[in-house]
Amino acid sequence: MSSALLALSACSVFHPQPDRVRYFTLGEPVGEPSGDSVFKLAPISLPGHLRNRALAIRVGEHEIIYDESVRWTEPLDEMITLALRAQLASRSRTRLNAPPPRPAPRLVGLRIERFELVRESAGERGGRIELTAQWSLDGLPRAAFRSTPREWDGRDVKELVALMSGALEELALSCAAELQGALE
Repeated sequence: MSSALLALSACSVFHPQPDRVRYFTLGEPVGEPSGDSVFKLAPISLPGHLRNRALAIRVGEHEIIYDESVRWTEPLDEMITLALRAQLASRSRTRLNAPPPRPAPRLVGLRIERFELVRESAGERGGRIELTAQWSLDGLPRAAFRSTPREWDGRDVKELVALMSGALEELALSCAAELQGALE
């Protein structure tokens, strides 16, 4: 009996551990852009490995690991879609000024191929942000995009997320310029 009491009392020695998971967004929450636009951004397409809430880290051409301590607050495809809609709306001159009836907006499709931290090995700290995408207009392929390399030193995760947001902003600027060219 005394051994059973000793075993039960040992259970109270364990203390709860603090939750070390940190949650991030790709920017400020935004609403739908106001006004009529010449373009409509369809929900973006992501590869399966980016549908996980944990940060994807590429450590080889065919190997992905996840940092479970760094998580997205929402599904990544939804956050990217909202962020791009807001950035495109604020950066492009693609508003309709014509009186009704207005033409239907042209559909912009975007397929993200990579949006991840890339390291040479699993044990490495830091790495570079890689964002590659293909986009289409009205279902027809238009352009490929590859972000400017952004190096992360591995210290501050907030800086990592800021670098990823910067790559996304670069994509929005590129798309806005291409879309403006499509109107001319």
